[in-house]
Amino acid sequence: MYDARLGERSLLSWFFAMATLAFAAAAWRWGMRACAALAGISLFLLLTQGPVPRLLWIALSSMSIPPLMAAGEYPRLPPAHRRSAQAVLGLALVALYAAFHLRSWDAGLIESMTSGAHGLRDSPLRPLAIAGTAVIPLAAIAFGVVTRRRLFLDVGLGLGIVSLVTLRYYVHFAPLWAVLTVGGGAAIAAALALRRFLASGIGGDRGGLTAEPLFEDPAKHRSLEVAAALAASPAAKVTANDDRSLAPGGAASAAAAPAGVLAAERLAS
Repeated sequence: MYDARLGERSLLSWFFAMATLAFAAAAWRWGMRACAALAGISLFLLLTQGPVPRLLWIALSSMSIPPLMAAGEYPRLPPAHRRSAQAVLGLALVALYAAFHLRSWDAGLIESMTSGAHGLRDSPLRPLAIAGTAVIPLAAIAFGVVTRRRLFLDVGLGLGIVSLVTLRYYVHFAPLWAVLTVGGGAAIAAALALRRFLASGIGGDRGGLTAEPLFEDPAKHRSLEVAAALAASPAAKVTANDDRSLAPGGAASAAAAPAGVLAAERLAS
């Protein structure tokens, strides 16, 4: 029985190791965030085959957060690789929270991936799990506000809702739907209040913090900027001035005229 289980763990270790390398190579070659995230998941699953998987999760996620944060903002990396690093960074934050999560601690969810459930409810380190469940989401939100990193804000708000659900699991103070409704409403209200507070400062900022980097995504406005630039270009003005589609027979003649004749008329004018 022991030899069979040991052989199964060895096979799983090889499988997760090869999956980590394959997905990491695919993420580096094609810059796909999905492959980068799968490589990170495979690596954490590989660590579950070790002797102390929860401690390995805490060590890996804690040590990988600073370099992944730097790689996600390194200007010499291609944008696809920077996005891949940010995806793995979000995964590392979730893994760190999962290692400290109280329910995961009590049920031994990480340990159960290796050789059955091993609850840690009676462990003297259980207060660390209680503190981590409450502190990690707040720390992520605070760090995201101070450094203006939206990823930490999004992950922190999501983990905060998970912590509220966990509190409801241990303390039955309200129905689950009420906890989710109040938690989501509180998160939205806090975001709106913070944005109003920052925008009401002198020059639209307070202490160098503005609302735009926190809650506005510049990538969503690039299409509008490109359209405005094209509309203001000289070529667009020439095309607008030479447009005779509203003149009698203008649309028909413009459609029937060859492209070379139209170009010659524009150059002559």
